[in-house]
Amino acid sequence: MFIEIIRAILFAGIPIFVVSYFMINRAIQSKQLDRFNDSDGLDSAMKVMVKQYKENKKKKVKQDTNPVMAKWMYFGGGFYGLMALITYLYIEAKEIFEFVVKLFKLSWDQVWSHIGFDLLVDLLVEAIQNLISAFVWFHYWADEITMKNGWYWLGAAYIGYMLGAKLAEQFPVQNTRRFFLKS
Repeated sequence: MFIEIIRAILFAGIPIFVVSYFMINRAIQSKQLDRFNDSDGLDSAMKVMVKQYKENKKKKVKQDTNPVMAKWMYFGGGFYGLMALITYLYIEAKEIFEFVVKLFKLSWDQVWSHIGFDLLVDLLVEAIQNLISAFVWFHYWADEITMKNGWYWLGAAYIGYMLGAKLAEQFPVQNTRRFFLKS
């Protein structure tokens, strides 16, 4: 049990903490997310942000939203949306890596023979499957990682999300690019 909790903290809690800190910090700094005091305030601020994003998208108003933030809003924002976003990015990165590895194993003749309509259809089907997997992230991760108790993992991820959100609200980084490049 203790080992499972440590694994959940290391592989779910800490990564979600880091991602939520930077995503929520970015949303606050760009004035897309209102400041909040507690988890209820975060929930209501998140609902307002997602609603505003969807209304602007429907009205075709140009938004100052980077692609990752837009995808987070697409997945619904909040904890669920962040988990779906992370799952989607993980699946896409994994498949791109596998595709490149397979590409290097083929000769040029084999590469050219695989390019065509079938490849486009396969890519479209894969994209739809990846999107569905992202929406049902709880099933995806249960298959991807050996978990003895999924509740520990869910709890660690949610605590990481809430800690990241609270720290982003209390200790914002004004310029994340400068933060990472500071020596």
